[in-house]
Amino acid sequence: MKKFFGALICLFVLNGCDDGELTFDTFDFSEVQASNCQNNNLIYKVNGNEALVIQINSTSANDVFPFRNVLGTKIIPVNSQNKIFYRTFSSDVSGSSYFCSTIPPVSPTVTSEYSTQDVSNGTIEITTTLTPGATTLANAGYNHTIIFRNITFANPGGGTIVYDELVFGSYRTPSQVEFGFTSLPVRICTGVDGKYFKLIDSNVANSNVSENLNKVLEINIPTSLLPTANTEVRRVFINQTPEVTAVYRIYSGDISTADYCAEAPSLVKYEEWNANTGIDADQDVDDAGYFLISASNDPDNPGELLYSVTLKRFSFTRSFPSDGSGNAATFTNTADINFGQISLP
Repeated sequence: MKKFFGALICLFVLNGCDDGELTFDTFDFSEVQASNCQNNNLIYKVNGNEALVIQINSTSANDVFPFRNVLGTKIIPVNSQNKIFYRTFSSDVSGSSYFCSTIPPVSPTVTSEYSTQDVSNGTIEITTTLTPGATTLANAGYNHTIIFRNITFANPGGGTIVYDELVFGSYRTPSQVEFGFTSLPVRICTGVDGKYFKLIDSNVANSNVSENLNKVLEINIPTSLLPTANTEVRRVFINQTPEVTAVYRIYSGDISTADYCAEAPSLVKYEEWNANTGIDADQDVDDAGYFLISASNDPDNPGELLYSVTLKRFSFTRSFPSDGSGNAATFTNTADINFGQISLP
């Protein structure tokens, strides 16, 4: 323990030190991959038998979701709710099985701990940027660079270590784009030709312990391009005319049909993805970026048609936010997206 404490003191004064077993790098987690637990508010890094952990339990609305996919820098105070702790164990520890378990395993055991809990001060600085050069949805995420500033660690024996700056490193979150719209109703913007959308409310109950996102898939197909007879099938390609478009947006909370159709949502927009121009290739099998629209008689409205719309091989490019590089993230959804059935108002 004395050797460990001595190594930490060396870190504090920013001088390399080696007592034969511990070195400057012992407390350096900046290159270690960060992980999280879905069942609690822990972000952790494990390096053999060491772990550096962030626990954020603040009830402040601004701190509940510290890793929002919003560009910029956020400052969270270190206090009795938002804590950082460093632990050593009797042997190498598995992060997920230890930190994410409801009941921590009996082995390995904790051999030492330094925590900010009893000496609450300092801040957690989180700077969010786009993951560069993403060519798939899985890679179109966000990097959150985390730095601790002016923090004090203490152990049960009364020892304290002060850091003006300690780099935790980077934590990555994915884009929150999803296409689970199949069972949701189609919403129609009355008085606007061809504008239809579906909405996923990710937090219907507006729970304070879950981020409230509304995700919108909007398509625009002029009525003049729809099939005109029962059983007729048409292909309508993105940008076949300037009015044929599709866009995916994510907002920071509940959005009403009226506000969305009026293009006046009062919420923060997190992301916007625009469908790219369709490809009408020589062979139908190579076609991409088009609406497959089939018409059938509407059983509830005799004499009217019902239109079933499927999005085929759509490619989306993120237009917001932008990192200014000109190399915007793009992905292609090779699976069909069943938009649903549309009846004209």
